Amino acid sequence: MKKIFITSKSMIIGGIEKSLIAVLNTIDYSKYEVTLLLEERVGPLLNDIPSSVKVIEYKPKVNGNILIRKIKNRLKLISFILKHKNRYDVVINFTPYTLVSYKIIEHISKNTYVWTQTDYTKIYTKEELDNFLNKRNFKKIKNLVFVSNASMKNFEVMYPRKEKNYLVCRNFMPANNIIKKSKESINYKKDNCFTFLNVSRHEEDSKKISRIIEASLKLKQENLKFKVLLIGNGVDTLYYKDLVKKYNLEEYVIFLGEISNPLPYYLITDSFIITSDYEGGPITMFEAFILNLPVITTDVGDALIYFKQNGILIEKNVDSLIKAMKKMITENKKYRIEFDAISYNNEIKNTLESIISGDAWNTVL
Repeated sequence: MKKIFITSKSMIIGGIEKSLIAVLNTIDYSKYEVTLLLEERVGPLLNDIPSSVKVIEYKPKVNGNILIRKIKNRLKLISFILKHKNRYDVVINFTPYTLVSYKIIEHISKNTYVWTQTDYTKIYTKEELDNFLNKRNFKKIKNLVFVSNASMKNFEVMYPRKEKNYLVCRNFMPANNIIKKSKESINYKKDNCFTFLNVSRHEEDSKKISRIIEASLKLKQENLKFKVLLIGNGVDTLYYKDLVKKYNLEEYVIFLGEISNPLPYYLITDSFIITSDYEGGPITMFEAFILNLPVITTDVGDALIYFKQNGILIEKNVDSLIKAMKKMITENKKYRIEFDAISYNNEIKNTLESIISGDAWNTVL
């Protein structure tokens, strides 16, 4: 039986964590023994980890005297490496933004994959990205997995493949489970007006939720009847709430906070909105497709590939969003969903199998 080792930060509610759960649920545990290392064994999604997965915590010491802390963390790392060295057939680093996993993975398997969940070329300048990657021993990383063709191609412009293997494995979408969870009861009733939905981390630098609030002000001024539900939390939640208060939009933009299962809200709304400047592969977009909810989105991930009649693709500015929201309100029935979840997932299953079996090569799917 092959042994698979996967690293991640925690199991809080987020796109990366949901993607990881989906990957774990595709694995055939009669063929593979899986160990999941978490830097923090916390988060509501811990309950969604398959029982066959062995979960261990590796939590570095972060407080106390700097010298003593460094010594203790070094000894902890050495002890861990000695215990796990070359014990695994495949290692998958699911959270490349953390440093801890990089210090571990290069020692416990020669067959390592780093899963890039976002488009780092949109976050950093070339100099900043060089520094980011150097700290993570990029030269020693051979296999990189991207969740969209767009993010892979952007990365390849900066870092040609040469001796590295780049491949695409989009986020697996468990359609049956998504539909099942969408039917759970909630204590919110839809008002008699067109309702938009956004589910995301509240981080203005990437998500640009302020665009939704600015667009809502314009729609209010034109006396349109609508509401926007915002599900999520983050460093910029207070900024968004202050902006809503400033524009007197409390009756139009509703903050529902972080919700462990937001899927039932997809069924009581009329359109989903994504306003991000960059995304790796937005899971929420595909959840909307599966639940027949038309989407307004910026061109992030591989959105362009899937937008036939699934919604409206917009430019990354408020004016484009305003036009799309008005069009969605008046022509909603026009945007019927055409998304084949079975074909989409079969392609991903094949790619995942090639990765965890150790047979994946320099192939773009």
